[in-house]
Amino acid sequence: MDVHKIQVSTKDNLASNTTKIHQVLSASDMEPTIIFMTGSTGFIGKETVKQLAQGDAQLLLLVRSEQRAGTVLKAYGVKDSTRITFITGDLSISGLGLTTVDRERVVKANVIIHAGGTMDVTLERKVAEQIFMNGAREVAQLAQEIHGTRGLRHFIHVVGFMSPYGQRNEQGGYLQVDHVGDQESAYEEMKFHADLLIREHAEEHNYPLSVVNPSTVVGPRPTGETEQTGGIGLLIQAIQKRLMPVVPGFILLVTPGGE
Repeated sequence: MDVHKIQVSTKDNLASNTTKIHQVLSASDMEPTIIFMTGSTGFIGKETVKQLAQGDAQLLLLVRSEQRAGTVLKAYGVKDSTRITFITGDLSISGLGLTTVDRERVVKANVIIHAGGTMDVTLERKVAEQIFMNGAREVAQLAQEIHGTRGLRHFIHVVGFMSPYGQRNEQGGYLQVDHVGDQESAYEEMKFHADLLIREHAEEHNYPLSVVNPSTVVGPRPTGETEQTGGIGLLIQAIQKRLMPVVPGFILLVTPGGE
């Protein structure tokens, strides 16, 4: 089983990232599409739902709060929710916290988009592991179950653009990357290990996997307006407070992300 890797350049914007996901899904129309998705209220998730809701796919969205998710998506411009079903659960809980009825709904999906996980580079290691590693194991188990019973059309995993996995050694295995002191946050480390876990699980159980590595995403064009305060937002806040008046680098590396 080959892993299909989608590398998104730094010149792509939020809509471009999600369009690439949509293109992967559109490549196969063998049967009605039922998508189980995590991270639907996140940066890339909201735009993905907005685009997919305009099509014919049925969307099963894992959310911690149905009311909050509905409000967030509506505010983002998701006008048609007739094909959206909210599934209450949590990536950090065993079995994703699904009820028996909801799990029966989820295993009817033929596509999985796993884009969930708290965007917070300051997460403590134990919390990051619960969210990303437990989430990866649980979603991968669902993929295995679906593929074994009715066939999984596609598993799409959205990972940080800096994920080191994808390169193989001479024996054909993935190159192992160890934690490097304080240069890597628990948030980044656990996202990367979750990437490896899903890659290896997909190969072991032979279900189709695409890994999406988006560039740094701030917000949609043309304004880039965002509510995000973590990640690159920390840099912006530092500059605003004059804690970091000079940004390392040189002018040739600073380019607009909208075009």
